[in-house]
This record gives sequence, structure tokens and C-alpha cells, in this order.
Amino acid sequence: MLDHLGKPPVLEGLDSAQGSAWRRGIERLAALPNVFVKCSGMPAEAGDAFHEIAGVFDRIALDAFGADRGMFGGDWPVSGSEGFGVPVGRALDALRAVASDAEWERLTGGTAREFYRINTSDV
Repeated sequence: MLDHLGKPPVLEGLDSAQGSAWRRGIERLAALPNVFVKCSGMPAEAGDAFHEIAGVFDRIALDAFGADRGMFGGDWPVSGSEGFGVPVGRALDALRAVASDAEWERLTGGTAREFYRINTSDV
């Protein structure tokens, strides 16, 4: 599981050398069928810039991995803590804005149930 989208260079941006390296790394990892990605960590990484980049890095990871190997991670209680200024709900809204209905179902439960082998018939 690649947590926090592999810590993309939020402040440097996608057009930077670091951004290009992050994107290449995402593509290399996505080529490995046993690697999954967690759409998480952006509120803590972006801080005040979250509203400007919300969903951008998520969409790149989803395009590379697909929703069948992606899931949402809320980072609670860290991302919702004072000083980060982005409640978990805003991170969820940002991901929802870039995901189709089918992707949304996978990202918010389907993939996690399979990855963690949760038997939903007992829930």
C-alpha cells in the first residue's frame, strides 16, 4: 500500500523536477499489479494551499492505478487537527469531485474491503 499518494511534492508543484519524478514513480509503481494507493495526506501536505490542489494529485494516482487499486484515507485525527485547517470531510469532497460514481464506490469501501479481506456478510 502506497500511503499518502507517495508524498507528492505539493508545494513544488507538478511542473517541477520533483513533480515529474513523483509522477514517474507513480507510473512505475502502478505497473506493479500488487501495489495499491491510498488517496490520503493531502490536507497535511498542502496546508493552506489545499483548496488550490484538492483532487489534482488524487486524479493522477487514480488514472495510474485505477479505482480497483485505490482507496480513500482520512488521516483522522491528524488532518483534521488544529493547524492543518482541513477537516476530513473536505478531503473527501475533493476526492469525490474528481471520481466517477463507480470509482467513488471503490474508493470509499470496495477496494478496502478486498484489500483488507473484510467479510461484509458479518457486518
